[in-house]
Amino acid sequence: MWHHLCYGFEVKIVRTTHFQQEQAADEITESEIALAWMRPELERESQDHPGAVVRTATVPDGSRVTVVGRSSSETLIFITTWRH
Repeated sequence: MWHHLCYGFEVKIVRTTHFQQEQAADEITESEIALAWMRPELERESQDHPGAVVRTATVPDGSRVTVVGRSSSETLIFITTWRH
């Protein structure tokens, strides 16, 4: 769990165990997660996780990273991620 300052407000960031496992398995870096979440090329509502969004961005090595998360004014929950 870590915190991030967003628009002057502190947001609590929670990573599910599944998210952490997928991040490690696909060797996704913190900067790649940030890029996909903050500057997505594609964004849609999640069909598998009600209330969550799916964001995808091309990262510097040319692959694409997708992050699924759900946010409120105080908390951002990362649910899963993968590289493709």
